[in-house]
Amino acid sequence: AAPNSAADWGGAQDAKRLTTDALRSAVQCSDAQLDEALVAMHAVELQGEWRLLGITYRHQITEYVLKLIELHGWERERVRVADVLEQSAADFPDFAPQAVRHCLYALDTVSPPASTARALDAEGSVTLDERKVAVFHGENMLREQKRWRSDDFFAGWRAVAPEGVELELSMLRGIAVEVDGGTEQGDKQQLKHVQWLPPDSLPTGTKQRLTSLFNVKPVWTLDEMSVYLDDVLEHEVGRTAEQILIQHACQMKAANGETVFQQRV
Repeated sequence: AAPNSAADWGGAQDAKRLTTDALRSAVQCSDAQLDEALVAMHAVELQGEWRLLGITYRHQITEYVLKLIELHGWERERVRVADVLEQSAADFPDFAPQAVRHCLYALDTVSPPASTARALDAEGSVTLDERKVAVFHGENMLREQKRWRSDDFFAGWRAVAPEGVELELSMLRGIAVEVDGGTEQGDKQQLKHVQWLPPDSLPTGTKQRLTSLFNVKPVWTLDEMSVYLDDVLEHEVGRTAEQILIQHACQMKAANGETVFQQRV
């Protein structure tokens, strides 16, 4: 049976069940922008109403789909949607087909907009984007262990990522940051660590958000920091991340000439 409650959807936020027409009325944007937002939010339409998939539920399905493709030796350049839906229904009946299809399309080289994805024929196929697969595995590692020595993290990541993908921490922008982790005996150089840091784990207020970020890492570039201020900017109308940092942080030049920000004393 199709799930109807938040629990069935792995923590889906369905207190307000909105139809497409209701969303159009509530949000000032084009249909294309609305579609883009629904995809980014991992929203799925069920019985005419939109739900948000819980992150744990989403990861369980994605991990299953990737293992299924590997187990059956399906061509990663042409994974048939019907095959995935049929097998998932047999293996895990609790996985809603709408959610399975969403997670599969999220790995495609070109993710279709939400309105297109829900209407696509199950006979269609997707081509796995190996970078998206690599990002999924990197994020999974960080969800299981929040902090890694950088060399250990990249060694483990290479072991599970698709062969040939050049792994860079920038691929996990907005998910993780690299921080100094002290030194070991006999080693004068600072050890680097990769730390799990999703924005939704941080305070929502501007000052509190910045304090938390500087506690994690004392020096940030604008590019590193801006992804953690995107949601804050929704409440700082007309302002940019740089303007907020100039107001609340100390601006300086690093040894390489790059502008960086640190907490004001």
